[in-house]
Amino acid sequence: MKSGSINGNTSSGNGGGVFVATGEFTIKNSTGSIVKNSSDANGGGVYISNGKFTMEKGSISSNISKGDGGGVYINTGNFEMQAGYIKGNGKDTLNSSVTVFTANGGGVFLNSGNFDLIT
Repeated sequence: MKSGSINGNTSSGNGGGVFVATGEFTIKNSTGSIVKNSSDANGGGVYISNGKFTMEKGSISSNISKGDGGGVYINTGNFEMQAGYIKGNGKDTLNSSVTVFTANGGGVFLNSGNFDLIT
């Protein structure tokens, strides 16, 4: 993916915006975003099970999960972000009638694996 947005998606399981089971998911040299996604389990924006997620320039923002990792949940695997940001995840701003907060790790929850943020 080189530009665009993954926006407004929902999942009854893990990974509201992106679920990486195995393999690689890459957003390169982009102003792309993963925004306003939700998960009933873990990883409102991104859930990594056993793969690799790389993002160069871009944002992960305003995502929510009812479990852990509002923005990013790393079960096992690798997450790398270069010159981007993770901001404003973990509080449900999509539904004004009920406020929902992510249990643990509003921005990032690392269960096992690697998380690298390079500025």
